[in-house]
Amino acid sequence: MSDTTGLVSSSIEINKNPLMPQPLDDAIVYNETLIRLGNLNQDMSSGIHVCCCSLSLFLKYCFTHIVSLENIQPGDFYKSGLDGRASALNIALKLSFSGSSTASFTTYVFCKTTHTMQINEGHAVTIIV
Repeated sequence: MSDTTGLVSSSIEINKNPLMPQPLDDAIVYNETLIRLGNLNQDMSSGIHVCCCSLSLFLKYCFTHIVSLENIQPGDFYKSGLDGRASALNIALKLSFSGSSTASFTTYVFCKTTHTMQINEGHAVTIIV
């Protein structure tokens, strides 16, 4: 459970470069999550988890901010000019809440790569090329 009720905006940065030009509001994060889960214009009563059937349930029980870093061109390990072959990629999730709202949750990162991922002390992640 990740209760993000009162979420105003969410943004993801890689090496201090935002993936989107501006932080996304809660409804856009919800819509982007549905797209990334493969629910493009599908009937909401089929093929979707019950907590994703409305924005309020999504924020209360199963908030997630999914970003695809895929590049369709084979052999390239970058998106928007970000190349992780020569240096570390530092990923930051920034959430903004209204008023005194706070959230307590654990951040999970799921990666698909042919390289080795090493998790060090302090949850520092290193991709070994």
